[in-house]
Amino acid sequence: MLLVLVPLALVIPSYYFTIIQLHNNGSNNLNEQLTNVHRSHLPPPNNVRAQVKYLTVEHDLSEAYSGSWWTSISSFLRYEEVEVVSPSQEGASFELFNANIDKVRMTKDWLDLSVEHMSKWWKIVEGNVPALNRVIHILRKYTTSRRIVHHDGKDVTQKTLVVIAYSPYDKAQLTKWSLAATIASHISVGMGRIVVSGRLPEEEELVLEAFDIVKKQFQVNSPTELSFCLAMNEATNDAGTHFNIPKSALKKLRHVLLGNATTEAEGIDCWLGETSNKIHKATKANIVESKWKYIFFTEQDILLATRPYSLVAIGAALDQGYVLAPHRLQPIPHGSDFKGLEVANDTACIIPAAGPFEHVYDVDSNKMSCCDAGRFKPMTIFEPYDNFWWQSGFSKASPDDYVTAHKHLLLYPLIRLTNGTNVVFVGSEHGKLCHPHFGAGVC
Repeated sequence: MLLVLVPLALVIPSYYFTIIQLHNNGSNNLNEQLTNVHRSHLPPPNNVRAQVKYLTVEHDLSEAYSGSWWTSISSFLRYEEVEVVSPSQEGASFELFNANIDKVRMTKDWLDLSVEHMSKWWKIVEGNVPALNRVIHILRKYTTSRRIVHHDGKDVTQKTLVVIAYSPYDKAQLTKWSLAATIASHISVGMGRIVVSGRLPEEEELVLEAFDIVKKQFQVNSPTELSFCLAMNEATNDAGTHFNIPKSALKKLRHVLLGNATTEAEGIDCWLGETSNKIHKATKANIVESKWKYIFFTEQDILLATRPYSLVAIGAALDQGYVLAPHRLQPIPHGSDFKGLEVANDTACIIPAAGPFEHVYDVDSNKMSCCDAGRFKPMTIFEPYDNFWWQSGFSKASPDDYVTAHKHLLLYPLIRLTNGTNVVFVGSEHGKLCHPHFGAGVC
């Protein structure tokens, strides 16, 4: 054992061990607080809507990337680079950020606005059929448990047009339930219209199956409009084999908003619903009249997680011209989510629910906060990595020594959102973390 510990002591800064002790002390205190939460069932604080605080992220836009964003139509239309459909999928976010460089914000409390990014999580286990079936079961359970949440922020959600860039996976059931879960996460807070934007007409059939799922779930209680619309269909390479679906969707949306798609066949009504089809000249841009004021852009594997009673404050930020970037929560395959399956013991793709990775915080965003830890990234102590930072340990793990392989995760609290998917996540995709605290709106 000394052969392992001595080299680590030589390369790990001494403050690392101090932080571990602080983290452990904080864990013990939080466990006591959580016990009190479960006993008291406290309602959300009345003043929580006024306590949404934001982080300025212009110094490191990579931390703001989540494959999704929320902004006003006027801020979106500054994104003129969308006219060039380059191979970069991430350009659909970074180019918008750059066009609004001084206005990009994230919430200090991750639970005010975040997303659960699912596909990187399931790609680790999807080769195992029982594990894949468990993934679909989790997505199905999430979708069929959603309810319309009543809140005071309906002015912002009902005036928001959600655009989901759609590209089906090889597995139809996974595609359908991932899309249905994503749609359900937006319907539950009352988004006004959801456009699933695909490249090919034949993609509509599976999308309509997902629509049927959520329509049955929400019945007549949902005011959300659903539509499948075609994006631009422009290849990004000479061979015509590569397509940038996110940017193609946003390019088409921009054309529609500016009145450049002038016929029904080009999709004005499909994208915007019923409009007067008039162009109003009151602004510098010629914008088609519609009831939409905001755009929420996302993809089919990204589930929205937000406090409904924070939406009034979020709407105020959007009206001030901000681009809001959700925190990208990163689920990680954990034994507790695959309990009862043989794969739960496979350290090549699952972190065992044992040792330092046994405890998972159950976080209810109605009663708790998860406060941004700042620019400190514990995982940077152990760089470089051979893959996404949180995946790196799987290639080195063994049943006898999985802790050393995943040593870069020891400082990250393992968390599951009880009002989300309930799967374990570990910080963000970019290596940041948040600290769970008792009480909503305390960050």
